[in-house]
Amino acid sequence: MLYRWPTLQETVLYHPPSTSPPALLCVDVSPSGKRIACGSAAGRVLVLDPRSRRARRALVGHEDAVVQVRFLGSDKSLLSVGWDGTVRKWSTARGSSGAVATLTHDSPVKSLCVDPDTGLGAAGSQSGQVVVFDLASLETRHSLVVHDRDVSGVCLLNDGHDLLTVSWDGRCRLTKVRKRARPRDLLSLDTRIRAMAVDPNDTACILGLHDGRVVLVEVPGGTVTELGCHSDAAVAVAISPTGDLVATGGWDRTINVWDLSERHLVQSQRCLSGITSLAWSTDGRSVLMTNFAGMLSVWSLD
Repeated sequence: MLYRWPTLQETVLYHPPSTSPPALLCVDVSPSGKRIACGSAAGRVLVLDPRSRRARRALVGHEDAVVQVRFLGSDKSLLSVGWDGTVRKWSTARGSSGAVATLTHDSPVKSLCVDPDTGLGAAGSQSGQVVVFDLASLETRHSLVVHDRDVSGVCLLNDGHDLLTVSWDGRCRLTKVRKRARPRDLLSLDTRIRAMAVDPNDTACILGLHDGRVVLVEVPGGTVTELGCHSDAAVAVAISPTGDLVATGGWDRTINVWDLSERHLVQSQRCLSGITSLAWSTDGRSVLMTNFAGMLSVWSLD
């Protein structure tokens, strides 16, 4: 059932002039809201100004697609991960060149999280390995093999003591980082888990599945609630800063917004191209979206 909600209004923030631009695969918003970072299939990280709608920097160094980007608590630095098997740290200041630090994985890196409060980050790879590292130096703190296949989502909980992960092996797992205990399954499915977002209180995660379903999993209890379904793979999930709304996007070219308190769909809009990633604005009033056409758009809830 679709409840009444203001219609989503789309504004294109960035569309390269090329007739066949590379797909934009990921997006993140800086804490101030004054910078947006996107990773491209061509291996570049674009730093954009949402007001001028122009790319201020193109960070070059990855040798393959950039699939996750995260600002590090300010507008001045960010992390990116890519299919070249690296985590790279960048300065966004004018005049800086090249990554200021690099961490190498044993296989393509598929997921990333950062926790500026603890100074830790985590990155999951195609091999099922997760590396927990220091945000300042990118030095490895812990290396764990948590899954049998691609780690598609990762989040540090409980001041970095716990690790929440999802994978193409169909499992959502909770792992004690320092105790090196056997991972505990919160959910086990026969379909790939393509995306994960964790609520601000770390009490639940929303998962996008390859079969199109969107499910809520309580943490650490593991109770599962199905919110709804896309008609194709649900590959992007983002929870609003207040934790009351979740946006999901799929290969069905649809962006959906769900009310988490009532657990129902409040808005659904058709897009021009398959969605690759979503992120909420800092004020929670709009959703940023990247797609296979190389575009960055913002969908306003006003």
